[in-house]
Amino acid sequence: MLCAARQTRVHSTDIADWLRMEYLPDHNYRYKDVDYWDERYKTEQSFEWFGDFSKFQNILEQHVKKDDDILILGCGNSSMSSDMYHAGYLSITNIDYSSVCIDTMSARHLSKCPRMTWHQMDARKLSFPDASYDVVLEKGTLDAMLVEEKDPWRVSQDTACLIDKVLKELISFSSSVYNFTPTSSPMASLW
Repeated sequence: MLCAARQTRVHSTDIADWLRMEYLPDHNYRYKDVDYWDERYKTEQSFEWFGDFSKFQNILEQHVKKDDDILILGCGNSSMSSDMYHAGYLSITNIDYSSVCIDTMSARHLSKCPRMTWHQMDARKLSFPDASYDVVLEKGTLDAMLVEEKDPWRVSQDTACLIDKVLKELISFSSSVYNFTPTSSPMASLW
């Protein structure tokens, strides 16, 4: 019986790994392509880049107030914003440049998270009034913008200009911008 349980567990893990592999693009540069994301979000239910809410909850509770107005960049199909909502962060705006993602996620969370909003929008071209948000969170969006760089610590001039533009735009909307990364502390303030 124990042996059969182990085999079932291994088999389930193998299937889960295979299912994740089907969403990998042929080339990394596709992570910058909205068509890639639209296709992926048509079938993928959920994916957590760098971890789910539980991984960041302790740090969020230290730095983000429950009544802060929060913008989540590149929300994707992560459960992060709905988990935050259920933890008491009720003023959350989610953006993603995939309309498939936004349509799916807004329909999924409409009844359970009525104050949470969803907008199809490119992080490089935000259309919110200045000082709209107290906090901006991102968990992998900047990584997608860096996919063609050979060294993320020595980026090309074009990429440096793009990131500078995005961060300058973000700071006009918010007093705090946080970036979740897998290699540094779970949350580092960019400003």
